[in-house]
Amino acid sequence: MARSRFGHIQRLGEGRYRVFWRDNGARKSHVVHGTLDDAEVYLARMRIEDREASTTWREFWIARVEPSLDGLAVKTVDEYRRLWKRELEPRIGGEAVSAMDWSRANDVLTDIGSPSVQRHAGALLKKMCNMAIRDRAHLLQYNPVDRAIEYAPHRRRRKVLVESLDVGRYVDAFMQTKYAPVLLAELGSGLRVEEACALTWDDVSEVEYKGGVYAAFDVSKALVTTAGGLLLKDTKNEPSARTAVCGEPFASLVLGLRPDENAPLVPSGRLYQRSNPAWWYTSPATIAHNWKTWCERHGIPYVAPRDMRSSYATLMGEAMAPDSVVSGNMGHSDGTTKGRNYQAVTIAAKCRAAGILAGYLADL
Repeated sequence: MARSRFGHIQRLGEGRYRVFWRDNGARKSHVVHGTLDDAEVYLARMRIEDREASTTWREFWIARVEPSLDGLAVKTVDEYRRLWKRELEPRIGGEAVSAMDWSRANDVLTDIGSPSVQRHAGALLKKMCNMAIRDRAHLLQYNPVDRAIEYAPHRRRRKVLVESLDVGRYVDAFMQTKYAPVLLAELGSGLRVEEACALTWDDVSEVEYKGGVYAAFDVSKALVTTAGGLLLKDTKNEPSARTAVCGEPFASLVLGLRPDENAPLVPSGRLYQRSNPAWWYTSPATIAHNWKTWCERHGIPYVAPRDMRSSYATLMGEAMAPDSVVSGNMGHSDGTTKGRNYQAVTIAAKCRAAGILAGYLADL
């Protein structure tokens, strides 16, 4: 018989467990059909219902919070579990849920070193407190995290952007690395890092518009890093599924790098196993690390891949391209009634905007 933190578990057969616990001194049991984890969750739930006032956050996490994560995005689940294991469980795991008040929540969150981690942990704790309020045991009467927490000042990271006069220099630098297709797509069309890294060459096409050549990227997926490795997922939101367009000096270089067979823009170099992104694609973190190393080795100011998107928006602003078209190319809604309900951002409009940027850079 296996000992649990909340009672005892006896395996009866494949997928069947009998759980034992005590209620006011009386011994109780129940047969759970499922996995060992299901049996543990059942015991934790019984513990909560039998010991309402003394239910701990660790018990509440196992019984209520962890099962509620099913159905959330994989990246979100990984983030919640990491915050719980690293930040919240060591601080409050053994404390009673009902004892949580603003003072304790403030102490717990401000004890975390990083300002950004403080805020993320605060969001998770607020979610957990709301669940404790809604729980049938009513473990909390109000949410202590609703009041202002004394977070440390948030120091925003200073972005380093590709300036208009340096575009040619960075494009030449891109072409000296094997990461050129991804970096060109990010700077030339404002793709998110995870979108550019998820592209294959089947997603890239040539578009001709009024005598000019443009590269179009079919953005329908994103590549993210999770606890289990790389994962291909849907784009961030509905507007993010789009066709993004770039013009010169990026388009012809991207199109010229196209191989004879379909592959990721930057393949991992391992045996291609299309069903396993961990083997077929290169991690965004790997690209960022190696690009930074290359810049340091060659004396070029490092611009992070995630800042290429901001560089694109800044360059388009300098070139006076229409904001609504730039937003559409980046996967944003322009926020107006017209943009939400009536106006579509066409490929022709995106080509015109890309042409405006190409003309602006050529005149510098």
